[in-house]
Amino acid sequence: ENTNLSLFANVQWRLGKSTTASLGVRGIYDRKTMDFVARNFFSAYDWTWNNIYIDVANPPVPSDRDATQDTSKSWSNVIWSASLQHEFDDHMVYLSASSGVRAGTFNTGALRQTQVATVDPERILAFEAGAKSSWAGGRLRSNLAIYWYDLKGLQVFSFLPLTGQIGVPPQVLSNAAGSRNRGVELEIAALLTDRVTLSA
Repeated sequence: ENTNLSLFANVQWRLGKSTTASLGVRGIYDRKTMDFVARNFFSAYDWTWNNIYIDVANPPVPSDRDATQDTSKSWSNVIWSASLQHEFDDHMVYLSASSGVRAGTFNTGALRQTQVATVDPERILAFEAGAKSSWAGGRLRSNLAIYWYDLKGLQVFSFLPLTGQIGVPPQVLSNAAGSRNRGVELEIAALLTDRVTLSA
């Protein structure tokens, strides 16, 4: 069961004829309730390398609850955005900064009680600068962006190792330390005819 509430506001200012600034803020409340029971039928068998067999006449009884989690968790976050843009002739340049969040959750891929976990929210801080231009009466357009992203608590899936066993390793969701992405993007589109556009 998931509950999500948000409250946001955004304000724009005209700083002269061709310059606009904006500022936004959003408050987010997330609450998730987990009632989870995993029953792994194959956990009752001996799957070690030295003893790979199944006694068909006397099969073992799998555990009723190999993993269980019955809990609720809530997260409150505030994210924001700010931008400044200036237009002149057929061109526009801009600067922007913003924060974002992916709500926390639970590891529903757990097959053992030791794998049951609550995953914290993933957060991002983003900065971007760019320009959007038009030439030849709009028949040639370009978009240039330079960006820098800083992610914290990255939510990633990973496989747990199997020690002395065979089978499919369990996949679990957890938080990584984070990552940083930096780059430049350039997009060009040329209208060759009224029906043909070349993009790169």
